[in-house]
Amino acid sequence: MAATTASGVAAQEKPLLDMKWLAFAFTIYTVFYMWVRWYEGVYGWSAGLDSFAPEFETYWMNFLYTEIVLEVTTASILWGYIWKTRDRNLAAITPREELRRNMTHLIWLFAYAWAIYWGASYFTEQDGTWHQTIVRDTDFTPSHIIEFYLSYPIYIITGFGAFLYAKTRCPFWAEGLSLPYLIT
Repeated sequence: MAATTASGVAAQEKPLLDMKWLAFAFTIYTVFYMWVRWYEGVYGWSAGLDSFAPEFETYWMNFLYTEIVLEVTTASILWGYIWKTRDRNLAAITPREELRRNMTHLIWLFAYAWAIYWGASYFTEQDGTWHQTIVRDTDFTPSHIIEFYLSYPIYIITGFGAFLYAKTRCPFWAEGLSLPYLIT
């Protein structure tokens, strides 16, 4: 049943599951990681074999420094925004609004799973191939810079964003602290 405004006009209710946000999350991660994979393919072999070479500094260490700054900034802004805009009266929300928030939480979880797919499966698996091919293990290889310093932090940022969203907007998660969820 549609709600009406004071002037008698039917108000448009927010959809329970906003597929645009889900498509946005999947598209952003996919396009970003395809670009990262392209970058690695182009500069991994040409500038990534020797971590003491000047071109490694240019193409990979600068990539590392940039990603660390962007990750800290993104996490601070995202988590700060979620915390600052939290609902301070969760007991007053309607059942429909609670269901809508649970569906939004589900979108967060899907985005988290998609980030884990790229970080923990695709880039982690290719790291083993990198080591078998190059036969060298250091902290700073193109594979490690993408895997440990880019992909893992991205899914940690997304996962903690999902946790904070649930904690600050969904009544079920707001009470107490879900240790399994926090650990996941």
